[in-house]
Amino acid sequence: MQDLRFLHELDRSIISVIKDYAHPNNFPEFVNILKELELIEKGIDKGYPDAGINNSELSNMINNQNNIRINLNEKLTSYDSKSDKENLFVEIKKLINNYINNYNSIREYLKNNAIIDAKKDTI
Repeated sequence: MQDLRFLHELDRSIISVIKDYAHPNNFPEFVNILKELELIEKGIDKGYPDAGINNSELSNMINNQNNIRINLNEKLTSYDSKSDKENLFVEIKKLINNYINNYNSIREYLKNNAIIDAKKDTI
């Protein structure tokens, strides 16, 4: 069973790591990626409900986010030592886009379930 607090920590971790890399003294090309993560950064302040997840589909989405985070951290770690930064940057950008797409799917899923739960309570 997953916990939504874990997902919240994943989102905070992604933002934090990209902010570190987007510092002008490090890799200014990451500033644009950080802009793409603004939606997630705004969502961090709202957080997630403090609830466990019994749904395997949602649990799989969260596991997928964690896998993307791990892969992203590996790519970022090797970014400054690679000579072919252009291709690695493209890979990093794809990972960020996948993370954002999954984030949107998870938010939509949570929103839809809240609506479903509300309908059940009123019947």
